[in-house]
Amino acid sequence: MTAPAGTKPADPLALLRTRRYLALLVLAAILGVPIAAIAYGFLKLVDVLQNAVFTKLPSGLGFHSAPASASGQTSPAPGAVPPK
Repeated sequence: MTAPAGTKPADPLALLRTRRYLALLVLAAILGVPIAAIAYGFLKLVDVLQNAVFTKLPSGLGFHSAPASASGQTSPAPGAVPPK
């Protein structure tokens, strides 16, 4: 979109200096920090639960080692051709 003939285009930096923009920036920070903390906590919880389910639970159930998939060993897909 262009400005009509004879008018000067608005200064884009003027928008960044307004009080409304600063208020919106502060609101984003106020909302963003707790949301990021909650996301970090969720990911930490997933890490702890995975550790418990794949390493501690099998030994608690009487198995002598963790499942092969938890130790990084994976089986090939059914029908896969082994490398020569």
